[in-house]
Amino acid sequence: MLRLKAVQEPLANFLASGLLELREKLGPILWQFPPSMRFDPDRFASFFEALPRATNQARALARGCGARLGAPGRHPHGWQSPAKHRPRRILLL
Repeated sequence: MLRLKAVQEPLANFLASGLLELREKLGPILWQFPPSMRFDPDRFASFFEALPRATNQARALARGCGARLGAPGRHPHGWQSPAKHRPRRILLL
């Protein structure tokens, strides 16, 4: 378990997995961490900084997905199509 280390590719994979196809129906994303995970302010700050703040940033990040998701013929790449720019809200609970 990486515990929020090297999150760029896993985050890109998550976004490229079809999530962005929800377009205007995409609502808030809840990030839930295990209760056993200790709070490390620097690690969490780094993770929150990596999160996209708008749909165009999410699409740009999704382009960095791993080969498994980005392989031609295996993924429709709909997340790469242009879409209306919408800001994303990040809620910390």
